[in-house]
Amino acid sequence: MEQKQNSGIYVFNTVIGSIAILWDNINGEEKIIGIRLKTKMSSCNGYDIPAFVVKLSDLIKQSLKGKEVRFPLNKLNIEPFTDFQKKVLLHQTTIKRGSITTYGQIAKTIGHSGASRAVGNTLAMNPFPIIIPCHRTIRANGDLGGFRYGKTMKRKLLEMEGIRFNFRGKVLFNTTMDVS
Repeated sequence: MEQKQNSGIYVFNTVIGSIAILWDNINGEEKIIGIRLKTKMSSCNGYDIPAFVVKLSDLIKQSLKGKEVRFPLNKLNIEPFTDFQKKVLLHQTTIKRGSITTYGQIAKTIGHSGASRAVGNTLAMNPFPIIIPCHRTIRANGDLGGFRYGKTMKRKLLEMEGIRFNFRGKVLFNTTMDVS
């Protein structure tokens, strides 16, 4: 008989390798606490995987295969973040597939001009890559900036979305730029 559990890890394969979805019971509700790319984790065996976790994995796979998907954000545990960090993370979800923005543009859009470094620091600790597409934010000079899973992965994700680069590895700014 399958047992229910309040927390767990679900690992699945995608076009960019294995991805893990981690969830836990937060104040009586199951919430996503993290997404790990290029994982070597193992799924929890012998337990029911919550339906919302399986659905989320399907949406991630669809997104990585080129579909524009709308991820549900209500199951992400963003409570540990400050109000500023929540603004950054939630704004990042508005950057459409195939578009890019800059750290400075996000800072300006959320009402904190000059806070591009703080935006970068927030995106560097984004626990929900792909769902909160931090890979779509670059430096104002076209450099990729950082990414927890490395610049090679960031570039691959952007290229999968149609973003083009020059011979020096900088993003071509004739790419769709989000300036919301």
